[in-house]
Amino acid sequence: MKNIFQICLVIVVLGTFPLHAQSQSAESEEIGNIKALVSTLDTDVAAFRELNGQIAGMAESDRMQLLYRQDERIFQILADYDTLAGLVTGLPEGSTERQGYMQHLADLGKGSLSDMDNDLFARIDEIQQLIADGNSRLSELSGIELITTQAYVQGMESIRIRYFETLANHVQSRTRLGLSPDALREQLESRV
Repeated sequence: MKNIFQICLVIVVLGTFPLHAQSQSAESEEIGNIKALVSTLDTDVAAFRELNGQIAGMAESDRMQLLYRQDERIFQILADYDTLAGLVTGLPEGSTERQGYMQHLADLGKGSLSDMDNDLFARIDEIQQLIADGNSRLSELSGIELITTQAYVQGMESIRIRYFETLANHVQSRTRLGLSPDALREQLESRV
């Protein structure tokens, strides 16, 4: 009877080993995904800064063509940050990986992304002005000019709404990371 108990104990212990190994493997894979996304995010933030500098020094006609790329880059950066916030907060409490990545995201949120917030809200204000200018001209236009201007205004409105959706998600991510979203929320609410 004692031998049967020992055999059962060995089977139970060995049976749980693959589960523990799978758990560690999944966690290692998740850490790898986080590392890759952190690297992508850091690269994208640096590329955004470079693009932003190029746009600032351009003629108005050339500048407008690059603003769409800038908008898309901002959306991608914030989406990646939000994804990372979810992945990092899903790591085990107290793990060194979680603490390190939480600190990296907090530093990014207080540094580069905080600086980017100013650019972002300036862009939203610019879009709102473009929408207002376009709408004010509609009564003076007819034919193809009217249709083109209406389409342009609708496109700008779509980008503006996308900014609001993206920022609403970003407020949640900052809260999840323990960062204060109050300043971001106030700026967002003042523009809605």
